[in-house]
Amino acid sequence: VERLPEYEAFSYANIRQANNIIFGRPEIPQYHIDKSDFLSTIGADVIETFLNPVQAMYQLESAKGQDNFKWIHIEPHASLTGFQPSTKIEISPGGEPYLLLFLLNFILKSNLQKKRLPNNILAVLPQISASETESKTGLNNQTLNDLAQRLATANAPLVIAGGVSTST
Repeated sequence: VERLPEYEAFSYANIRQANNIIFGRPEIPQYHIDKSDFLSTIGADVIETFLNPVQAMYQLESAKGQDNFKWIHIEPHASLTGFQPSTKIEISPGGEPYLLLFLLNFILKSNLQKKRLPNNILAVLPQISASETESKTGLNNQTLNDLAQRLATANAPLVIAGGVSTST
């Protein structure tokens, strides 16, 4: 079967590769923001450059109409997305992977995950301390723990990370 060339204005190869490693499928996921009660966008400019901004904006407007919806956006600079959430947190440039690693470690260590993650994540996940995360992200311990607790205790949490603003 001949495969036609593909064109992406912004490359999402890192998202495809991550999904292939974790789920065995090199695909870009479709997010359901409107079904989430806690959204954390980490470096993903969902309103301007990340995947499908029109669909994201539509779903965000629907989610904002729900009483229990909370959205925290974390980025090292100003973007259109950064002006929309319930809370915006500034992080040191390049600190996003360390924050994600901290959050995943927190959830796994505290046994708060609601769905079991694939075993291959547990086998390769590096450990990171709160103090190392603080120095890499510029976020204080209270902010880190509050964010981790909110994520771990939400009924339908969603984290969207990556995109053009975090690629190197």
